[in-house]
Parts: sequence; structure tokens; C-alpha cells
Amino acid sequence: MRAPRSGNNESLSRLFRDEYNDLVNYVCRHTSSAHDAEDAATLAIEQALRLLQKEPDRRITRAWLRTVARRRLIDRWRRERVERTFAHIVCSTGSDQSDFVDSLCTAEETRGTLSNLPEMQRAALVVRHMHGGSVSEVSDYLNVSYKAAESLLGRSRKSFVALHR
Repeated sequence: MRAPRSGNNESLSRLFRDEYNDLVNYVCRHTSSAHDAEDAATLAIEQALRLLQKEPDRRITRAWLRTVARRRLIDRWRRERVERTFAHIVCSTGSDQSDFVDSLCTAEETRGTLSNLPEMQRAALVVRHMHGGSVSEVSDYLNVSYKAAESLLGRSRKSFVALHR
């Protein structure tokens, strides 16, 4: 496949139409979610189009598109695993929330709950639990004292659990 000439919408739509269904079918063999397969295929086509705009003479093969789509699917699985782990860590830090650990939140619920937290609380939780930072790193990142970072993390966990329920 070669780059469609700029401004040629027909070439772009042909590229998408010709390769998209094949990619979705290919990725569906690796996942039970049609939605995940469609997302991975779309991301692969987008990456191909960006590459073709930079390098118009570049040849994109079906194998290349499949590899990119498969990697986008794996990236999604990794992100979701990190988010589930994050929710597990945050939700299990207090003894009174031990029942809550049994109903771990999904990645989308985790993102939704995080987006509802104040910015400082969200940043503290992300640095500490998603990126594995220490309390010292949280305090450095947020430019607060160590004690303030500890306090902020405690409040952030409680807020996360309360919002998630």
C-alpha cells in the first residue's frame, strides 16, 4: 500500500475500507471483544496513515498492519492490568474496605473515578500507585513536604474508595 496523495479523500477511504475489515477479523482471533479489535484496527490504520504522510514512498504491508494492530491490543491489555492493579492497591489499603477488594473495579471505572478526584489527589495516587513512586517521590513531584504527601495519599485513597462505591 502506498501513500494516498494529500487531499485525495477517495484514496484515504479506499485504504481504510480495504484493510480495516481484514484487521478487525485478524485481531478478533486474539480477543473476545469486538470493541477491542475495532479499536486496535483503527489505531493501526491511523499509524499507517501518519507514517505514509511522513514517508510517501513507504510501502505498508498487511503483515505490518497486523503487527501494529496486535501491539495496540497488547498495549490496551497492559494499561487495563495496571489500572486494575491500581484500583486493587488503592481500595485495599484500609482495613474497613476489605470487602470492597472483592469487587475490583474495571479499568474504565478506575479512570472515571480518578477523573472525579481533585487534581492533587489524582496526581498523588497516580505517582504512588500507577508509577510505583515512593512517598518521597510524591512529595517531590507535588512540591509538598513528606508529611503533607502522606496525608494527601491517605485522603486520596479514602476519596477514591468513597467515589467508587
